[in-house]
Amino acid sequence: MKESKISRFAIRHSAVLTMILLALALFGVFSIYTTNLEFIPDMDMPQIFVISIYPGASAEDVENDVIDVLEDDFVTLPDFNGMDSEAMNSIGVITITFRDGVNPEDQLNEVRNRISDLSSSLPSGLTGEPMAIIGGATMLPVVSFSVEGGDDTAALSEYITENIRPQLTRIPGVSTITISGSETPQVDIKLRLDDLASKGISPLTVYQILQYSNLAMPLGSGESSGRRVDLRYDGTYESLDEIKALPVGATDSGEIIRLSDVADISVEYRGEDYTVTTEGQDVIVVEVAKRADGNTIQITNEVKRILEESEKETGGAVTYHMISDDSRLVIASLKNVIESGVLGILIAVLVIFIFLNDLKATLAIGLSIPLSCFFTFIAMKIAGITVNILSISGIVVSLGSIVDASIVVLDQVYRYFQDTDENGNPRYSVTESIYLGTGTVDKSVIGSNLTTVIVFIPVILLSGLVGNLLHDISLTFMIAIGSSLLVAMVYMPYLLRHFLKDSDSRKKKKDSAPVRALIKVEKGYGRSLGFCLNHTPFIIVLALMILVLTVYSLTSLTISFIPSTDNSDFYISISLPSNYNLDQTKEVMTKAEHILIENVPELETDIVYSGKSVDALSFSSSENVGGIHAILVPVAERDRNVHEIILQMQYALASEIPDAKIEVKNGGFDYLVGYMSGGGGYGITFLGEDEEVLYEYAEDLKEFLEKDPEVISASVSSTYDSTSAVMDASYEYLSSLGIPNYEAAMTTAILFNGMDTGIFHDPDSGNRYDIHLSSDATDRPVNQSLLDSIRINTQAGSVVTMDAISEMDIETSLSSISHTDRAVSMTVSAQITGESTTALSRRVAQYIAEHPMPDGVSSDTGGIDELIADSLGPLMQALAISLFLVYMVIVLIYERFDQPLLIMLLVPFCVIGVVLSLAVFGSSLSMVSLLGVVTLGGMLVNNGIIMVDYINQLQEGSKRELMTRRGIEWDEDGKNIGKLSYEDEMTILFDNVKKGTASRLRPILMSVLTTVLGVIPMAIATGEGAEIYAPLGQVIMGGLTTSTFITLFLMPTFYFILERHKVRKAYNWKGNTKEAN
Repeated sequence: MKESKISRFAIRHSAVLTMILLALALFGVFSIYTTNLEFIPDMDMPQIFVISIYPGASAEDVENDVIDVLEDDFVTLPDFNGMDSEAMNSIGVITITFRDGVNPEDQLNEVRNRISDLSSSLPSGLTGEPMAIIGGATMLPVVSFSVEGGDDTAALSEYITENIRPQLTRIPGVSTITISGSETPQVDIKLRLDDLASKGISPLTVYQILQYSNLAMPLGSGESSGRRVDLRYDGTYESLDEIKALPVGATDSGEIIRLSDVADISVEYRGEDYTVTTEGQDVIVVEVAKRADGNTIQITNEVKRILEESEKETGGAVTYHMISDDSRLVIASLKNVIESGVLGILIAVLVIFIFLNDLKATLAIGLSIPLSCFFTFIAMKIAGITVNILSISGIVVSLGSIVDASIVVLDQVYRYFQDTDENGNPRYSVTESIYLGTGTVDKSVIGSNLTTVIVFIPVILLSGLVGNLLHDISLTFMIAIGSSLLVAMVYMPYLLRHFLKDSDSRKKKKDSAPVRALIKVEKGYGRSLGFCLNHTPFIIVLALMILVLTVYSLTSLTISFIPSTDNSDFYISISLPSNYNLDQTKEVMTKAEHILIENVPELETDIVYSGKSVDALSFSSSENVGGIHAILVPVAERDRNVHEIILQMQYALASEIPDAKIEVKNGGFDYLVGYMSGGGGYGITFLGEDEEVLYEYAEDLKEFLEKDPEVISASVSSTYDSTSAVMDASYEYLSSLGIPNYEAAMTTAILFNGMDTGIFHDPDSGNRYDIHLSSDATDRPVNQSLLDSIRINTQAGSVVTMDAISEMDIETSLSSISHTDRAVSMTVSAQITGESTTALSRRVAQYIAEHPMPDGVSSDTGGIDELIADSLGPLMQALAISLFLVYMVIVLIYERFDQPLLIMLLVPFCVIGVVLSLAVFGSSLSMVSLLGVVTLGGMLVNNGIIMVDYINQLQEGSKRELMTRRGIEWDEDGKNIGKLSYEDEMTILFDNVKKGTASRLRPILMSVLTTVLGVIPMAIATGEGAEIYAPLGQVIMGGLTTSTFITLFLMPTFYFILERHKVRKAYNWKGNTKEAN
């Protein structure tokens, strides 16, 4: 009989293994405590955002003057993969996406250098150069809080900027600090149009004087008093009075006209173009974002410590209120999944004890779980995998597989250990039993574990968002299974040698009730096998019927990218007609907040933005938009889930605020997925060249979607609601008057938009203030009368009015213009009641078929559909490759092609269990569910490998024994068919298939039940984050249950048919000889 060299080493070097065991426990605990805790793996995409601020420009101007110029150059960037852009009033945003695996940090300097090179081609009205920043999930805050401290917002803003912000930026792992609702000081110079007109002063003259009067520059070096000195000219302002006294002109009598004669000058605190409130009170909100390697819990704890110290230092004059705290979600979600894992371990150990009825054996198996987990956590630490709900889910799902190898080893060792001769004496000692037991199953154990591990290799090589999402859980599962193989082959013999004594084999234990029941099940199973082997045509037809049912069941599946989660927050976005000013928007947002408070008693806190969107992809402010971030009490403290609340709020707000476009969207992980997919939900993008054609078709589709029962709300990415008063000047007329076009444009820009003209350094306080030049034109209605009061100097010295050289036209244009890879695009989005967009996509496809797109217009999927389209194909390819790798491993183990193919036939039979399980729990087929299918692809063949390997061993042993008794030489090359009679061959085959399969029933049932029952807590889990990992448990539970039941009958039947065919072929059987039965 074959002995195991690995077990021999483990037993003979127990001191070495003991020390390794202690080191394993020590470093395992260390790894657990030092690994970052996060909600999900890092999902950053290789993206860079380029943001251009072009004050006063229309969306069309931003597109033509900024976006087009930059896009034409960015398309040649190295590792470029795609580009999207959006031009809005006064702002343009370009999103550059690089190939997977590219670090955007490496591309950031290249993008910035190109922007600098293009500066001469960009309009002079830009506020500085376009800003390039790294995009991705790290732009979203992990903690945010509001600050209150009296009515002096300016002083509070200064305190936050100078005291709190520097402390926050020093926290390890923090990337950006965003402050909303604050005020910053500036020197405000407000020109009075009437005084400018009466004194004949041009606004452009004032602007130029301000720029040229505030100057400092180096002058090289020279000699003074016998030594070398640096020379420097300093003509900067020393005080505010100097600015007020600045000469800007002279009267006819030669009297100097000072700046204060035509303008109001003061230090003012400039707020944002939007307001931030809670329950009607203005507040300042601070958001803290982290780097990819930042620790959410450590950052949040440090933020709270800083705020507590600040409250103590100010004596409560400044107070802080937490708005969002991702650490709470991380801790709660990890607690849920860890509790599921611990409960799964307890269930698994209980199942093992019931089957074995032996405390020592159960203890040996039970210890294999923490040992494997210690190995796994150490490897996770080395690989840089964080402890998150998906990586921990990988460990939880692998718990059953972790004990599989140990169960098979232990079961076979016990069979030798409890074997007795005719006199009832044990045949083998403990050591011999361990050597023989591990030697018998080492090939099948290694093979089954390799097949479980190898299926994940294609998954961990996936790129893109799905690769980021599934990498950690796949690698963790591989590590856990690899660790369990090491434990089973090395530490299980070591533990059994210390737990078992030779005298134990002589102790006769009374079988427990479960064991007696299992013996009856084995006998019944044996009889059932006899029926299957004698009625193979019936079994084949039954298998085909099951396959047909499996294929049919696939049509009932709905598909989603990732299950929607309840992370205890949601967002309300409100877009009002374009004629709403900030005060009117604020009034509507206050009303929306009251509706929220009345309808949502589960509300913990909320923040209201007026004049600014809460959309993560929004970089601008607009007076007619607003948003609310609502935070709920934790899931365990409320009866309704966030999706029910969202649906109620959508209808409540729509009925109370009828003239607005309202979207209520889930927060938390759904918000992140929406951010990564450009908004989430359903989306379809139309591409073309003519914005009007795209808009008309998109509007028609939006109207169609609004009538769909599955759609809550629908919207188009842009609308014709941007109204502009265009001062159209005649270039020829300007030239005839000697007025440069630049002067006319700059004059109007100063008066209507205002411009920064430098920086004032206050020598007393040391503060730096922007100098902002504007006029009282912004306080007047824009009409021809106002244009008549604007004076422009000609080169001849005469003065003309703006009304004389231009006409004012009112134009309506798109509020934003989007590009997708430089083509004009327009997206129709829809918020739906469920997770899956499959049915809605079919209806939209039918609509497009019935209403063809105009010539030159094409479409592309967007939102969640785009994520599914980009992810499903690669994942299915990974599944196909995984199955091929499994087959390859089995072929390498058996060195034949037929039996491995037989084992692979078991895989399709798991699908019906997967579909039933997802249907029972109301889950859709998501990327996580598909990972469960990949996992099953490795798990399912394990039972077949163990079964076939043992039957092969019995076949060889029986034939060898019979041939030896009859004096027939055994061929070591395996060519032994035909040396016995046909009846002997069939009898041996029939008996060994029944015996080998029945004897494997107990370890198969033990391993399957430990896996299935172990993942039940995960499959039925509720609470934070459970929606993401629960389908994984559901797929494993359903697929493994049905496939195991089918395998127990189909596998031996298929094996019998295959080997019977070989025997018949060898004996040229014609069907006239009675077979063994």
